[in-house]
Amino acid sequence: MSSVEATEPRPRVRMYPHHVDYSAMSMEFRPFAMFMHPPNYKSTAVNTDDLGLRVQYASGDKRLDWRTLKSDIDSCDVLVGNSSLFGVDCSSDKTTITHYLNENTAARDLPTVLNVGIRGATSQQELVIFQSLRRFMPKIRKIVIFSGVLGATSIALPNTYIHPDFGIMSEEAYNLDLLSKQYKAERFDRLDRALHKFHTWIDAKLRAHRRLERMVEFYFGEPVSEVARPEPDIETKFDTVMDLFTGDVGNWMALGRGLDADVHFVLQPVINWTTKPLTPAERTLFDLDLKAGYYLDRYATSEFHQKYRDRVKAICGDAGMPFHDANEWLNDSAVANQTVFVDVCHLTDFGNKFLADKLRTSILGA
Repeated sequence: MSSVEATEPRPRVRMYPHHVDYSAMSMEFRPFAMFMHPPNYKSTAVNTDDLGLRVQYASGDKRLDWRTLKSDIDSCDVLVGNSSLFGVDCSSDKTTITHYLNENTAARDLPTVLNVGIRGATSQQELVIFQSLRRFMPKIRKIVIFSGVLGATSIALPNTYIHPDFGIMSEEAYNLDLLSKQYKAERFDRLDRALHKFHTWIDAKLRAHRRLERMVEFYFGEPVSEVARPEPDIETKFDTVMDLFTGDVGNWMALGRGLDADVHFVLQPVINWTTKPLTPAERTLFDLDLKAGYYLDRYATSEFHQKYRDRVKAICGDAGMPFHDANEWLNDSAVANQTVFVDVCHLTDFGNKFLADKLRTSILGA
């Protein structure tokens, strides 16, 4: 058993052995986009290209090269989103939503679909990353934003970094530490590296002796109360996230007009946001995550879904952006007894295939 697998919940790894390939993939800092998958990551289930995007294939099983897209294809549709669109925990690069969408597109005379799914991306990051990558894209016909769960979790989780004017940062402690380590690794000279290792050693020694650590904090530490921000209540966070989302929707619509492309929003599926009964596998893993303390009981509920969906739908409607709720698609009797979720929002291969079919018939063309 690998060290990664040893830290993962055993039932999840038993059901989905490829889960460890995703757990082993870290992230890397990127200017303005905050973070991106590492380039040229290789594993059985998930692989990335030199940009850090998931490896993709066009109709006819030809691997896509983002740097030659404009000469390789005439037009495209673009799916933008977070880890669910990226395809976390699906079994291979050929079982993502976009891969299923690209099957036989040539025979159907439909554009190639590009996957701009980034793990952990917030609404603002989705927009910035799309703008960063747009220079590689040929003529864009439609943009589909397959998203929503990061806004919900930022409302539900305590101490989320939400700047009311500029946006949200998910997993800020992890990602800021990521930036710090990457900067030190890439920019520090030999003396800087030596000093950093020395400071790290001192820190470890102090933390091993709590009384000494407290003494150093007392004499040399700055009062935290001078800079600490009070945690806003959940209603205030909800309104702030929706206000930020309103700005993002307006920017997407302006981009769509400039590109002469239709823009749609699809609220991604979340456990308990659909009336589909949970299968034994879904129930086992959801209960496991509930016990882990991920605050799922704050947002993975039908009550939160209704409130969140109604506000998102209204914001999209006011901007003229077509809104779709993928959770309603999963109310279909055809999936009642099928395992769709591997956790609160990531999907099985079957779930990806089913949603690809719905996206095709509802938005992209059959």
